[in-house]
Amino acid sequence: MTATDLHNRPLVTFAVFAYNQERYIREAVEGAFAQTYEPLEIILSDDCSRDRTFNIMQDMAANYKGPHVVRVRRNANNIATFGHLMSVCRESAGEYIVVAAGDDISHAERTTKIVSFMLRNRLSAASSIAERFAGEGGNNRSLGLTTPIYTRYDRIFSDRSVVRIHGATAAYRKSALPLDIPVTQRLLTEDTVLETYFAWAAERVEFLHENLIYYRVHADNTSHRMAADSSSEIANSEIRLCRMKGEAAKSIEFLMECIIREDAELHNETNREILLRASRKLSYLRKRMEWYDLSLFQRIRIFREFNYYDGFFGGLSRLMGMKAYVTTKKTINLIKQSGN
Repeated sequence: MTATDLHNRPLVTFAVFAYNQERYIREAVEGAFAQTYEPLEIILSDDCSRDRTFNIMQDMAANYKGPHVVRVRRNANNIATFGHLMSVCRESAGEYIVVAAGDDISHAERTTKIVSFMLRNRLSAASSIAERFAGEGGNNRSLGLTTPIYTRYDRIFSDRSVVRIHGATAAYRKSALPLDIPVTQRLLTEDTVLETYFAWAAERVEFLHENLIYYRVHADNTSHRMAADSSSEIANSEIRLCRMKGEAAKSIEFLMECIIREDAELHNETNREILLRASRKLSYLRKRMEWYDLSLFQRIRIFREFNYYDGFFGGLSRLMGMKAYVTTKKTINLIKQSGN
């Protein structure tokens, strides 16, 4: 590549985000070092791990002999996924940020392909297909490719769909990110927050139909969960779902903060409508996250809201409480298995 070619290409930051991932971080960093794109800044960032994750990243950076600029950083306190992402992006030098989790492995051409895709289509964000796998230390077993879900309907918006972002495969244009909004809550997922924000801000987001990472599946994944069959697994899965509703509530609070900062007097009619619908959904999610702590009478009272946001049958199967839901779910699973 000539000096002119390098001069004409934007500086990109490839950021590896890690927390308590000493078993996997070496492969993730090796994937970062193998990136073919230039000019590239690599940031290895640790969210105050309690294990040797940060030490491993420091050692690997110290021994790196390649063409890229490598920086290692660590948060003084654990600030969770979204805060971690925003913190690194504020410090990054790149016009684009390619995100990598500390337990996944990026293909060497990942940055080149996704940044080219974003430049060609003038995108603010993009994500791609990934190959799911299990194992470590080279003893890996493929679990097949992820199935893309392109858009989702969100009742906050009456005139647009939300384009989905798979956080593990994502890349962002730095200037499109809400970096001036303080992150005051612990948010465990960044993709849901940002895809909702980009929908409101009318930023272009698209999906690249190409496999660019190996996405590791294991018990500690934040987003991936194995199928639940036993009573305890079904109950635990349902408890996790309630927590996810709490995360969704926090993402809506962040969106509302963005709207108010952008249009404090709410002169824009669309912003007023979105804020009203967002506040209604937020009220529902706060009750939904505590669904099994509510009395039967309280659940009946908000059943109409459940039907509106999450569907009639989902609400009906959960109306009588956890025990009844687990029994219903097990019965449905048995019927499905017998049909196969």
